Amino acid sequence: MTRLNKHCMNVYFAQFNLEMPDNATVEYLYLPYSTGTIWAYANTDPRINEAYNLKEMFIKKVDMDKLVNELEDPAVFGFSTYVWNHNYNVALAEKVKKRFPKCKIIFGGPHVTIDDKSFMTDHPFVDYTVYLEGEISFRNVLLHILGHDVDMLGIATKTQAPTGVLKRMEDLDSIPSPYAQGYFDRLIKKYKGPKVRFNAVLETNRGCPFKCTYCDWGSYTNSKIKKYGCRVEEDLLWCAKNDIDFIFVADANFGAFAKRDMEIAKYFVELNREYGAPRQFNANWHKNMTMEHVKIAEVLVKAGVIRKYGVAFQTLAQESLDAIKRKNISQSIFNEILVMAKKHDVPVAVDLMYPLPGQTKKIFLDELEFMLDNGVIINLASTSILPGAEMNDASYRNKWGLKTKRQNIQSTHKFVWETEEMLVGTSDITRQEYIDAYVTYLMIQALYGYGFTDIVAKYYKSKFGIKVTDMHEKLFYYLISKRSYSAKWIKQWIESLEEEKSIPYSGPEDLPMLEDIGGKNRTLFFDDIRNFCVSELPYTEDLDDILKLQYHTQNYLNKDTIIKIECASNLLGYLENEESQEKHPTAYNIVFKKYQKNINSVSELLMNGRLSRTWKNQIYEMPL
Repeated sequence: MTRLNKHCMNVYFAQFNLEMPDNATVEYLYLPYSTGTIWAYANTDPRINEAYNLKEMFIKKVDMDKLVNELEDPAVFGFSTYVWNHNYNVALAEKVKKRFPKCKIIFGGPHVTIDDKSFMTDHPFVDYTVYLEGEISFRNVLLHILGHDVDMLGIATKTQAPTGVLKRMEDLDSIPSPYAQGYFDRLIKKYKGPKVRFNAVLETNRGCPFKCTYCDWGSYTNSKIKKYGCRVEEDLLWCAKNDIDFIFVADANFGAFAKRDMEIAKYFVELNREYGAPRQFNANWHKNMTMEHVKIAEVLVKAGVIRKYGVAFQTLAQESLDAIKRKNISQSIFNEILVMAKKHDVPVAVDLMYPLPGQTKKIFLDELEFMLDNGVIINLASTSILPGAEMNDASYRNKWGLKTKRQNIQSTHKFVWETEEMLVGTSDITRQEYIDAYVTYLMIQALYGYGFTDIVAKYYKSKFGIKVTDMHEKLFYYLISKRSYSAKWIKQWIESLEEEKSIPYSGPEDLPMLEDIGGKNRTLFFDDIRNFCVSELPYTEDLDDILKLQYHTQNYLNKDTIIKIECASNLLGYLENEESQEKHPTAYNIVFKKYQKNINSVSELLMNGRLSRTWKNQIYEMPL
């Protein structure tokens, strides 16, 4: 809440979202939970409440000069910094300091680590840095500015390096809710619009007992998990009443307190039914998943409030798991998840990582194959070297021969490039193997995952034992070598990877590409696929029928209609169960539906239906 006491010192915060692409039909904005929580706790101190006034929290990147010109006598400006906003934060902070030299600039967040001895000297416009949990330390900084004698553990200044870190907070419920305190009400009013969807971050617990070497979470929160009390329900109720679209539970391990977390899931569903919001739930599930966690997920699945169920797999290779200090869930639990998700028609997804120490190209492709065999949606999480993670240690880098490049997070930007240090090779993965495996994944994601080649690939695997990964790797080389029409899109991926411009985060989500091969030049693309099958794969008399089914599996017409096709045999039955295949002519009715109101093209339909597969037509076998 903003107070009007003119004698108070104005406080500003920045917790900027990742920029949305210009062609995005919906703008998603996360409310600034971290800075809101830090301010809510600081404001419980009467000395701070009396001396400071929260002026504004910034969440959307804009022209920096315009933002600075609109500041009103800032006394303190706090920046929550991470990979998606760090460079923008640094550039903005320097401008603020130049315009308002007396303003105290404070940096905190995972991107600023206590081991970084040069941060303050490299950024002389920063007055304080706050490390690890920020609530108590930030409060102490505000008191220090007022001249009070406070504990400076976990804080660095221009003249004093950090001497240690504060003990973690014992009572998380001593932190007031920034939602209930009304700190985000102004943001809702400011940015509300027909294309804006607000997302909220929620903590039900804090801490992580795991020490995954690629992650800064375990080291950042010092292991032990502590839980919030009734504040969680209050936060969810606020989100329901304020029409929040999406809730991200920021726990490292949701489900750590299974009985309590089941009640949270049930309450979320109850609110969704009563208010129609929040509409979607997402969480980082407990790494050591049990059937108790599956039951919690089932409550959310039945209610339709999760878009996907994310399973904690980063790799299946034991040597790699040992290297990154991870342990996967059991096969029996994984099977239970697959059964539950199939029953309720909810996609199961995994975030495989590549490359990783101890991994090879073959291991990674085998992992892709395993997930495809189980009908799991694969997101490739490129391995980022985070400043606070063990993987960033020099000894760890040397042990596993890590090779990295600093690359852009996005392919375009409006204001400042944001970058990450990405792993592009190890002692077991050459630079070329890295590119080859990544392109194979992109081929599978773009073509198999969006319904351009999935029926074809399943047929050749069932009939001839050709792996899906092998087929798409061959397809890639064929399209490039023959200079096929479709190769122009694939060359962009190669150039991006070879020139180290950027790495796609969720695959080749390129609207022009999907619109081209899925819409106006659909026939040209399928000609390429047919020529590839004839040239590179075993002969089959079913080829024309396979391609006919594949061509019509996507809803590319944008109208309500039914197309009837005739095939020489029951191909869909063959794919489901080879032994039941009967060689008799079969007709299929392909049912097309008109797009939703907010969908205007094939590419938008494919993108919006990536997880739910809502771009698929219904196909019914009909008697001839």
